Parts: sequence; structure tokens; C-alpha cells
Amino acid sequence: LKLGTSGRGVAMGDAMTAAVRGAAATYYNPAGLAAASTPGKAFEFLFMHKEWIQDSQTEFFGARFGIGEHHAIGVSILTTTIDDIEIRTQPGEAQGTFTARDLGVGISYAYAFDPALRIGLTARFLYEQILVDDVQGVGVDAGVRYGGVAEGLTIGAAIANIGKMSYFRNEKLKLPTLARLGAAYTMELTDMQSSVVLAGDIEDLLEESTLLSKIGAEWAYN
Repeated sequence: LKLGTSGRGVAMGDAMTAAVRGAAATYYNPAGLAAASTPGKAFEFLFMHKEWIQDSQTEFFGARFGIGEHHAIGVSILTTTIDDIEIRTQPGEAQGTFTARDLGVGISYAYAFDPALRIGLTARFLYEQILVDDVQGVGVDAGVRYGGVAEGLTIGAAIANIGKMSYFRNEKLKLPTLARLGAAYTMELTDMQSSVVLAGDIEDLLEESTLLSKIGAEWAYN
């Protein structure tokens, strides 16, 4: 739940609270669902495959459905697996291997009060399995985006992973609840048929008392 999704989001350092739009908003800020990645498109979907450290693999699928001018809904599936973890109960050779799995399935809703102000909400079912043990839970995200401060400037805020998990054997798991505050500025370079987005986020991992700063930039041609 702390790993970024979408090629655009990861490339921009996950500074997406105000910059996100379309299907990726189901993860970063559900308020962004009310703004399609491609203006005028009512439906879009996103798929991402990512391979990372410790042989972990993450898949993300998100879809956005626009309903009229003011409403949008989204669905998302986020899964991470780590294969070939060795089983050891004593020194010596491994006794076998297993796969650890994490899964989140979410449904999102966003409402646009006007072209400047949007709000959104996501509810997510969570599942984790390690060897023969598994655990379930529920998490909720909420977000807002506002673009009426100045031309080209959007600000956003979101709180994510509010909820609870059941016990993992005798250990109670805590969700990585976090709060995000960000801004994004878009400049239109008409002479170059381009646009540039500059974005920055402050993210507070509440359970860990950790504060992160994230910055990103995007250049789009034609």
C-alpha cells in the first residue's frame, strides 16, 4: 500500500496528490477520478507490471467510468507477490519455498462540484497470505482536489489506508495510514506544442511518524 502505481506516477516520484487524473487516481487520490486523463473520454483503464527488489512483482489494474459531467466511479486491483521464499526451521539446507501474496481490491467514487473542486472516496478489501496463514481487512481513502487558486495551479489532499486488519496468528497488523498534501502547476508551451507539469507532495506516514517529500516533473508533446 506504500508502493506507487502507474508508470506516470512512479516516474514523477509519486508526487501525484494534485497531479493525478484518470484511472491512477484510484490509488493516489480518488478525487482525481473526476478528471479524465484524456478529456472527453468517459472510460479508460490502466495496467502496470513492476518488478522490484527481493524478486517482488506488483500488478495494478485500474479503470475509470465517467457518468455525466459530475460523477465518476473507479475499480482497482493491486497485488504484490514475492516468490521462492525459503522455508527454514533449523540451520542447513532450505526445506522448500513458498510465495507471499498481498491483494487489494477497491471501488472508488468521485464528484465534481464544479470545474475547480472535486472530492473522492475509495473503499478497499485487503488480503495477505504468508505460507499457510492469511489475514483480511478493509481500508478507506478520501481525497480532495481544488484548481481555483490560480491559473494552472492545482492543490490536493488525501488520507489513505484508514481501517483495520484481522489478527495474523497472534499479531495484530496495522495498516500504513498516511496523509498527503500536494500541489501541481501546469504550463502550456504553445510555441513548442507542449505542456510541462511540476508537482510536489508532502507525505506523512502516521503510524511510523515519518515525513517524506516528493517532487516530480512531466513534459508532454503535442
